[in-house]
Amino acid sequence: MSKNTDLPPVRATALKLRLVSWLLAFVSVILGLFSWHAQGLKNFVRPVIFKFIHNFIGISCYAIGITSLCLGFYIGSFRRLVTDEQQLATVSIVGIIACWSCLSAFKSCYGQLKDMFS
Repeated sequence: MSKNTDLPPVRATALKLRLVSWLLAFVSVILGLFSWHAQGLKNFVRPVIFKFIHNFIGISCYAIGITSLCLGFYIGSFRRLVTDEQQLATVSIVGIIACWSCLSAFKSCYGQLKDMFS
């Protein structure tokens, strides 16, 4: 069996990021179950810690997924069908929307951090 090393660096990076994003999503789901039952586990760990870790891993998963999506704009048919300006505009719009959609998650993370250290 021969090893295929013909992937361009951008495509290989995008594939690795997708895998990491999927793994983090799986871990986030598991931690979500723990944070859902956090009151029952409060003798072991404070509930806010489960919620913070779940939130942080969810944000990380989302950010890595968006990064992979933006890298995907530089490979394949999308790259061949748009101009450089359209590609830059698409990546910029995705970045702005991704940041905007994370604002309440960041606010929640900040509140959880404050609760953990108070």
